[in-house]
Amino acid sequence: MSCYFRHIGDLFEEAGVEVTKDNRAALRACLSQVVGDADGDCPTAWKLVKEWKADPARRKRLIRALKAFRPQPEDPPRDASGVAGLARQLPGRISAGARGARQKASELLESVFDWATQLDPASVKASVGALRRRKPYATPRQLAEAIVRSTRLKTVTVGVGTGLPANPFISAAAGLLDAGTVLRFHAAMVAQIGECYDPGFVDDPAAQAEILVPLFGVNAISQAGRETAMLGGVGATREGIRRALTGSRRRAFRKWVLRYFGEMVTERTVASKVIPIIGAAIGGGWNFAETSAVGKRAIRYFEEEPVTE
Repeated sequence: MSCYFRHIGDLFEEAGVEVTKDNRAALRACLSQVVGDADGDCPTAWKLVKEWKADPARRKRLIRALKAFRPQPEDPPRDASGVAGLARQLPGRISAGARGARQKASELLESVFDWATQLDPASVKASVGALRRRKPYATPRQLAEAIVRSTRLKTVTVGVGTGLPANPFISAAAGLLDAGTVLRFHAAMVAQIGECYDPGFVDDPAAQAEILVPLFGVNAISQAGRETAMLGGVGATREGIRRALTGSRRRAFRKWVLRYFGEMVTERTVASKVIPIIGAAIGGGWNFAETSAVGKRAIRYFEEEPVTE
């Protein structure tokens, strides 16, 4: 079916196409389509191709067609058992696809977590400074409670907003958006509370890891402590945790908390992002309670009391 190919080697060379036994039939079909060979027999095709090759304008069209030639991917290899062979291949292909999807989801979760917990020392200091100017006689606790109230309003708004259009098709995205945005507000809140009690707190390199303690609470600390031997015998006070959050333990703690955050996203999605309207009420209430709990933990933590919840 491609008996004339030996006469048009110059066309293939000019187009940069290598003829192989695997692509000969596809090349033959490509050329036949260009020259209008409806019959598909070799002598007729060669007659037309020869005419096109001799005409400069049509020769250029042949070259362009060959340059654009892309062989279609072959069907997956089949063994002698046909469908049974494909069936045996299917679990491996599904497994590979699932692994790829899980990897992408894990990378997205980590990106959201990094964005949410990234501290901006200048912004934290500016917010606390503005609050101190408005409340010049307030104690650190009074300033911290004002920060919690302000943050609670923001997170309730987020919970209601992402819960209103709730449905099963967008629940995962809405859950991650809600959890990531709320975590960012909480991280800023904890950092600001720390700055109220300990001016210069956000300039400490350890602050990035330290804020995770009041953010995620005693459950995260105790479980991470068991896995990383982080706490040893020092107890869950700020002094003890700061001594423990060093080097590899700090990295291991962050890694474990990231897993804990993933579980929180799943819980939030199932609880508040599936049913419209009701999801808004649940999401707003959830964020109100969670912000209150995180704020309370942060105040206790920076007042050097043990983290108990």
